[in-house]
Amino acid sequence: MRLIIRDTTGRVLHSGPILPTNRGLRIGSGETCDVRLKRLGIAREHALLTMNAEGEVSLQDLQSPFGTFVDNRKIPPGFVAPLPPGTKVKLADAVVLEISASAPGDDEARASGGPTGVGALDSSIFPFFLTRNEQFVNKTFQEAYAAIPERYHDLLRDLARRLTEKVSELSAVLEVSFALNSIFSFQRLLEFSIEMALRVTLAQRGFIMLYNEELDRLETVVVRGMAPREIEKDMLAASTLVSRCFRTGQPFVGSGADLEETAQTMVRPTERGITAIAITPLRIENSTIGVLYLDSKRLGATFPPALLDILKFFAAQASLVIHRARLFHLATTDGLTGMANQKHFHQRLLEEFCRSIRHKKPLSLVSLDIDRFKMVNEVHGEQAGDQVLKKLGRLFRSGMRVHDLVARFGGDEFMLLLPETPIEGATTAAEKLRGLIESTTFRVGKKSIRLTGSLGVACTTVSMTKPIELVQAVEKALGRAQKQGGNRVVVHAPSSRRPEPAKAGRERAPDKEGNKRS
Repeated sequence: MRLIIRDTTGRVLHSGPILPTNRGLRIGSGETCDVRLKRLGIAREHALLTMNAEGEVSLQDLQSPFGTFVDNRKIPPGFVAPLPPGTKVKLADAVVLEISASAPGDDEARASGGPTGVGALDSSIFPFFLTRNEQFVNKTFQEAYAAIPERYHDLLRDLARRLTEKVSELSAVLEVSFALNSIFSFQRLLEFSIEMALRVTLAQRGFIMLYNEELDRLETVVVRGMAPREIEKDMLAASTLVSRCFRTGQPFVGSGADLEETAQTMVRPTERGITAIAITPLRIENSTIGVLYLDSKRLGATFPPALLDILKFFAAQASLVIHRARLFHLATTDGLTGMANQKHFHQRLLEEFCRSIRHKKPLSLVSLDIDRFKMVNEVHGEQAGDQVLKKLGRLFRSGMRVHDLVARFGGDEFMLLLPETPIEGATTAAEKLRGLIESTTFRVGKKSIRLTGSLGVACTTVSMTKPIELVQAVEKALGRAQKQGGNRVVVHAPSSRRPEPAKAGRERAPDKEGNKRS
């Protein structure tokens, strides 16, 4: 049996055999999963795929957020469903799983020791190029096994292994180049870059540091594989190597004695259990913008010299797109909260509004204002107010979907842009946000304070022709929430049967506003 996972465009996200095992094949976005899918709607542990000795495949829904559908039938959480060949499973809106009979030659290749995988690299990480190249190598060597006498098969197997390693390296390079140029979110790009670097090199841990020109120092922007208690001491142990790489622009790959000779620090890498290190600069033309650091604590681990060429190419690709994404991020982001700024919000609003009209899809807007925020600045000072806004920014960003946009619209006013979201969904999101603010404790110096928020919700209607109409509608709803005492969600729901009457008429019909209170 073979497992194939695709997105709605037909692109293969994972392709590989299903083998009888007691553990099964765990699918999800978490690091412990056998098949990792970093896609919207995929839980950390989404589903478990198992195969018994008779070759029967079954699937168990684990923690899917929206349910798993087998041949268009939703299976309950924890339920085990049989998956005969030809079954189609919908894991998320854009992710489909298929079960098929093994591809020709797969079983024979495993039996004869021919290439069935990609060595150390996981095909779910490099799905597009690696799958095609893997199939080509498999087919070529199956023809060779059939045409060449059996006494030469050992030589063929060695050749297949070496060729597979080289194909996996080249496929990884192609996939990295393709994927890096397809990601526009700055933070997601950083996360993807370090994850791919770890996969390509088989390193255990790593981080990316970027140079902050204003502060004249390197700042860590993403870390993988390091426990919180390890970060400070391990980074200190490698600081000399990192600084030298950034200063000279020269990469470093070494282990064992190399680390003892080159790291002139109070705490050496080997004393921290680090057995191998690979560092490469991130450069744009003649300027170094940061450093990519990878290491391993496995006993006897080494990074081969050939790794240097792969790292150089990877760093060159990553540097270009990280620099581009960073410039875009700085131009479109509010520096204090990390949210989108007003200019970017208006641009996205126009794009999403036009898309909503063209495809007849709902577009919702949520406006939020912190109740009595001026008192925070007056009583505790503006610096305390800035700290509160920073924490609010982190709260809002963590609660939003990938394609939603949260923007700082004013001092303490925020806008949430929710594409393809009806008024009911936007109201639910607003109520969730209101409850989140109310239940959060904000540290201001040595004191703790609690805040509340007023929220207005509006959605596009058939009568709207301009984005400003949606903005005006949500601001009216926000005004009503504030007038009614704050800490509530008010929905703007004008009638679509006739134009709205004059202001006085609207004031006489408050029952058309849907209110939600904590």
